[in-house]
Parts: sequence; structure tokens; C-alpha cells
Amino acid sequence: MAWASNYRHRGAGCALPHQFDGLASEAKGDRGARSKAPESDPLQCGLNDSFRFMPALTEAVYWCARDLQGLPIGNHHFILLIYPDDLNRFEIPPIKEDMQNGRVLFYTIGAFKGDDGHPDLLTAKVNNESDVKSVLEYLCPVKYASPIKPDLDFEPHMINPSTDSISSFRDLVVKLTKIYQSKGQVVYSVRDANCASWINTLFYVAGVGDAELKAAGDFLGVDGGEDSLIPDEYFKA
Repeated sequence: MAWASNYRHRGAGCALPHQFDGLASEAKGDRGARSKAPESDPLQCGLNDSFRFMPALTEAVYWCARDLQGLPIGNHHFILLIYPDDLNRFEIPPIKEDMQNGRVLFYTIGAFKGDDGHPDLLTAKVNNESDVKSVLEYLCPVKYASPIKPDLDFEPHMINPSTDSISSFRDLVVKLTKIYQSKGQVVYSVRDANCASWINTLFYVAGVGDAELKAAGDFLGVDGGEDSLIPDEYFKA
């Protein structure tokens, strides 16, 4: 299921979805079924003469997709973690974006083909430039999107925590990512060992149910590998 729709933009500045009001407070309570979109708010952004209604992001964990750069079809999948504070969860700090109603703090985590000295391996990377750009375009198109170039068509699907809180679920995603980074030697395959299958496996190891994973990995555009699993041993210490 996909939540996003085609959109255009309208004037004024970057307006923060109301879920970020009081950002310092930890998100609590039932998030509802993943297949139901969060409440949508209008973001007034100034590129054309219309506006868009989009699912508003909140402090949570998301399975996301964006356009592949340089290709007219196909999705790249990644994870988005939104936090209430700016503590470092990795060796690099979170992305910080000041909005009208507060500051948004987040990390992106994605799997990519190749790294220095390992051109064929599926490598987990934090805050990839294009992943981050797609989120920023979504939060504030007037600042980050171009009126004459295609944007990256970010699409978020919230994942319900498999633990007892949003905070502990984010911590688990970070832990599993670091384990993979320390031992992951999976050879990339465009069909079943790619960005989507990496995320599917991480969430599977984290205890997210099969039905939710199947729904969360289905995006607008062309997906591949979202129903596949790589060896889960690479996420286990």
C-alpha cells in the first residue's frame, strides 16, 4: 500500500506538521495499524500555485522509498529514524533541520552496493546524501526541491514497534545496523540481496510481523527484493 500522491506546491515558508509540536516529548501510545496513513497536514511551500496534503512525520521508525537517481523507474529503500533529541547514535550526528514549529532530528539508514575495497558487497550506510535530501524535500520543498528538476519522491511507511516503546524500537534498529556493519559480507544482488531485502531482513530480525512487512515494503513505482531475506546471521551478534 502506498500513501503518497502526486503533488504540486504553493507559496509561503516551511510549515512543520503539528506532530512535531513539543518535539522534546517522547512519542507514546498506540500508533495504529501501519496500513492506515497518519493524519495529513497541508505543507505550504512555494514553488507553484497549488498545495499538497501528505502524511505528517512524527517521532518514529519508517520504511521509506525514494526515486533512484539517474533512472526513470525503480525505488531505493531506506530506514528513517526520527528522534526527540540530538544525541549521536552513530559516529556521525543526526541531521538537524529547523522548521517554523521546532527542530526535526533524524537519521537515515540504507544498504548500497559497494564500498571502498568491496565493490560487490551490500553495505549499510548512515545518512546517505540522497536519502537525506529526499527527506528534506518532503519536510520543506520550498527550500530543498527545485521548480525545474524532479524531486526524489520520498514515501514513508511507519512501522509499528515490535518492542514496548518507540524509543526501544529505534535503539534496536540502530543495534542491528551496527551488528551488520561489523560483520556483513553479503554479496549484492539486484533481485534478492539489495536495499529492500536488507531492510526486510532487519525488521524481520527485530520481530516485525510478516503481514506488516509485506504491506510496508510495497511502494509506488517499481520495487524489487522487498519480500526477500538475506541471511539473518549478519544481524545477530
